[in-house]
Amino acid sequence: MKDKPSSKKRNIIGATIAISILVLLVLSFVLALYFFSTLGIFHLLNVKFESFSSLISFILLYFLIGIVSDIFIGALILLMKHSEKYTQKQQQVTSLVFSFLTNWAIISFLDYVMHSIQIGLFATIILALIFSLIEYVCEDFEKDEEKK
Repeated sequence: MKDKPSSKKRNIIGATIAISILVLLVLSFVLALYFFSTLGIFHLLNVKFESFSSLISFILLYFLIGIVSDIFIGALILLMKHSEKYTQKQQQVTSLVFSFLTNWAIISFLDYVMHSIQIGLFATIILALIFSLIEYVCEDFEKDEEKK
């Protein structure tokens, strides 16, 4: 007959399950927030999409492609910092401009590739601007938190 697991093992298993559930809840909340905010922005800009699955595909592809652009922009800003030729404001403006341009390119690419979503030129520019400003504010907030 097998021995019952010790209380220490049960505590570790229970804590692991609790943390896993908590992480899943947080990720679900963040994904729902992105989904519904994008849905709202699409509705305001009169962007047409066939189904919610096409909207989810758009969001996932946007983030996957966006990872590459974020790495590029991060490397550019890192090079600017190490050169010590650029002020903090110049680095921020460069980051915002490149973020806007890459977001515009990603959204335009996804509009071209995904036939289930139709985004007009004006909506593409506004979306790129909104996403860039959100990224800028989040980065600025993150830097403020690191300083504290």
